[in-house]
Amino acid sequence: MSESYTLQHGWWVAAFIDLLGQKDAFMRADFVPNRDDPEAAERLLAALKESVGVIRTLHALLQSFQDGSSSSDIDPGSPLRDLAPEQLIIAQKLKARQVRELRWSDGVVRYAPLQPSDSHNPMMGLTDILITSAALAMVQLAAGKPIRGGIDVGAGIEADGQLYGASLVKAYTLESRIAQSPRAASRTLLKSGGGTGELRGLVLRVNDARLEVGFVSAQGGDELRHVAVAAE
Repeated sequence: MSESYTLQHGWWVAAFIDLLGQKDAFMRADFVPNRDDPEAAERLLAALKESVGVIRTLHALLQSFQDGSSSSDIDPGSPLRDLAPEQLIIAQKLKARQVRELRWSDGVVRYAPLQPSDSHNPMMGLTDILITSAALAMVQLAAGKPIRGGIDVGAGIEADGQLYGASLVKAYTLESRIAQSPRAASRTLLKSGGGTGELRGLVLRVNDARLEVGFVSAQGGDELRHVAVAAE
């Protein structure tokens, strides 16, 4: 009997996030202590806290971000509550977003479709991914457990709760080859002309406990041009 599948193919924004330093942390836990060796058991516990414990903390932080931003309800004290009922429905649709998240070990992928629907505003999905990546970079740096990420737009297919396609490949390539330092880099989310060449993309980078925002030049490769720096 043949099976039927529902596939959603289109444009997606994807963020690939990697928690740095976990390779060494996992290798320090690469042993099984004997029951009569309490010192070895303590070393294992410390190693697990620095690996599994740190990852679980990252996941809990991401979940708190998701819980705080996923609702399309209007806050009780918001002036939007004064809108007419039909206008309030429009405001709720504008706020709605569907950001998916995949987790495995020390890696996380967050992605959202760029196709609008009644339950998803693509701009809100894009904003959610950018702001969450920036906030996560700041919090993790403050905790001494930095992340590195790549954010990009590309075509893809969602099937069985998984994202396949160029959007994920491009985000992973930015994270693994371009970002290098603890930052979340993107090259294709924004485009504007001027200067020595076309400016392509927004870059969010954490440097000395500051969030730096800049552009990557299409002709300048990975070169970062700072255009704004958030207050510490």
